[in-house]
Amino acid sequence: MKKILILTFSDVKNDSRIIRYINSLEKGYDIFLLGNGNLTDEKFFYIDINYRSRRKNKSIFDFLYYNFYLRFKTYNIIKNLRPDIVHANDFETFLPSYFAFKNKKDKIIYDSHEIWCERVGVRKNILTRIFNYLEYLLEKRLIKKIKYFVTVSNSIKNYFEEKYQTKNIFVVRNLPSLNIYSESEKSIFDFIKKEKRIKFVYIGPLSLERNIPFLIEVFKNFEKEFHLTLIGKDLIKISDSSNIKVFGSIDEKKVIPTLKLFDIGVHPLKTDNLNHKFSLPNKIFQYMASSLAIFVYENIETLKIVERCKNGFTADFSDKRNVIEKLEKFKEVDLEKFKDNSYKNFIENYNWEKEKVVYLNILKNL
Repeated sequence: MKKILILTFSDVKNDSRIIRYINSLEKGYDIFLLGNGNLTDEKFFYIDINYRSRRKNKSIFDFLYYNFYLRFKTYNIIKNLRPDIVHANDFETFLPSYFAFKNKKDKIIYDSHEIWCERVGVRKNILTRIFNYLEYLLEKRLIKKIKYFVTVSNSIKNYFEEKYQTKNIFVVRNLPSLNIYSESEKSIFDFIKKEKRIKFVYIGPLSLERNIPFLIEVFKNFEKEFHLTLIGKDLIKISDSSNIKVFGSIDEKKVIPTLKLFDIGVHPLKTDNLNHKFSLPNKIFQYMASSLAIFVYENIETLKIVERCKNGFTADFSDKRNVIEKLEKFKEVDLEKFKDNSYKNFIENYNWEKEKVVYLNILKNL
């Protein structure tokens, strides 16, 4: 059987894209996964890269540990394991993969979940700026030497094609699976079942980067009509209020069953960098899979989804007046129709069972 090594530095328990890749692999593969965090699964052999207590650029030591030690460690693991196929998720694992697998570079899949060199924080000081520019030069050069470069939206694909003058790019969107086998989070169920107002929900990191303080400020204008539930790791210490409730992170398997308890899913990013401008977030499709109307930040990709599915509204989440105007519209629309349209389009067009065909076809050609 072919030996495939999937590489990521993310917390694999909560990385739905990685989990879906593994579940999609057909018989005929010995699966090895290098990731971060504790994980046990009989389907594959797991290697814990083990850096969960560190922040990438907090100090010079952490910078060196993440950018050099972890990548060199990954390089050695690949050399010792000798897989037939390497699937590298994001540039942090692609770089060591390329040099470890240089003689078999046609067997590398580079899966870029975002525009790596446009991440938030990569230009915060001179050291990170210089290092980021070097990574940009390397990425630009190396992706032309491999056959399979995967990304998550057509807008990001178009960006790479123009910026790097390359055409070997495939889009595999991060879509939920049709089959969800779990129950909702009990504490959230017990709380929200009593709520009579229109129920909005956001799930994900509760942080400044995700524009959560702005969202909270806006919802203060709708205490009688709307309730907002925030689910995720609270990085900014939010307090509950009359129409806002905060819950901690929940297990990935419980996400969609829990979201089904609500009416409208919110994603309030500002489109103030290229990744936000060109992104097509998994969160939108999680909301659709949960039969929710959607209220999301506006970019090329999200506007296309909302206009095609007729399942909600987009807004400029840097403009308070614009967001309030769009929220007012939810008082007037047929909310059940929006919710039905979301689920119908998820079933017919936006699910992993359809999307994984692109990934499986790539593997067949390796």
